[in-house]
Amino acid sequence: MISPTAVRSRTWVCSARALAGQCRGFAAPPPPKIPLPAMPPKSKEEADADNATRPTPPPPAPASAGLLKSFAAKLRREVEEMEATRKAKEAASAGPLDTTIPAAAAEDKKKPGFLSDLDDKLQEQRKQLEEAQRIKRELGQSSRVTPKLQKRMDKYLDLDANLKEREDLLKQAFRDGYWDDYKEAARKGDKLWEAPKRIRKAQGSPMIPNPTTKSLTGQTTDVLSLVRGKKATLVTFMFSAFGEAHVNTYTEPFMDAFKEAGDVQLVQLNVEENWLKAPILRLLTPFVRRRVPKERQANYLLHYKSIQDARRAAGMTNTVLGWANLVDAEGRVRWQAHGPAKDHEIESMIRLTRQLAGHVDPAKPVVNIGDTGVLPRPL
Repeated sequence: MISPTAVRSRTWVCSARALAGQCRGFAAPPPPKIPLPAMPPKSKEEADADNATRPTPPPPAPASAGLLKSFAAKLRREVEEMEATRKAKEAASAGPLDTTIPAAAAEDKKKPGFLSDLDDKLQEQRKQLEEAQRIKRELGQSSRVTPKLQKRMDKYLDLDANLKEREDLLKQAFRDGYWDDYKEAARKGDKLWEAPKRIRKAQGSPMIPNPTTKSLTGQTTDVLSLVRGKKATLVTFMFSAFGEAHVNTYTEPFMDAFKEAGDVQLVQLNVEENWLKAPILRLLTPFVRRRVPKERQANYLLHYKSIQDARRAAGMTNTVLGWANLVDAEGRVRWQAHGPAKDHEIESMIRLTRQLAGHVDPAKPVVNIGDTGVLPRPL
């Protein structure tokens, strides 16, 4: 049961709340904002008077202060570097003479293009090798290089040798075809030109090819070592079975005419320039030894590498044909023939050999070919 006091209190609270709601509903709105009247513009004289009486603000800090500081620091560093360079030059002038080439001069001496790149690459490889040796020495490891390895390193880093090898590779890439010699022999026959009837002057005569190889007796020798001991030598070259038959037409009459002469000799070279056929010639060496008389085996040489440049310089351009060269004691080709020998070529060979060896009458004049010493023209 609710007491009368509680009822009166609740009634009073409800009346107060109702009165507050009525008051909020009848509250007066805020007054409207009245805009101020615009000020009339000032005249020029009034504006100048205001500016004259207004205090001048302090100038802002210059934005280039940081730039000035950085420039001063840079200038200070440059002065210090110049001073250090001057002291270094004075110390160098007091010491031993510096023979190093400046970088600019070294760049000027470099060859342009491929050679410059190759030189830079070789120099870089040399520096890497030297650095590797220095690291080994610091670690206490053995840095001894064997003579064989040192030779290989020098050959690998030799710029002139590398350029020479590059030229040889270019020549091999653009050389004549394998069948060109056969086509030439089929087109012109076994005689490209006939042998001359006169001996050539020593001056201007080409040198005989001088490959280092082994004889049928197993001794390592070369052509010049055999030639220098005699006044006249017939040196024959055969590069194929066709050439062997041609060479025999010169060697047999030559040996019959000078069998007893001690200052005249015969040297034969059997050359295989094709590396694919070289093993076959090695296997056939015993058969070659049986066919060659024992007194000729010391002067019968077998060679298994190319001598293309040397033989072309000596005038032997075709490998299908056999070649006969009359050589003096200095290794100069004084007379040359190729293909199957003709009667007048055999007669000229024997006569000129006697003349070269000094077996002729000294009262007779020696007839020489022109000063040019070139080979006769092809027919």
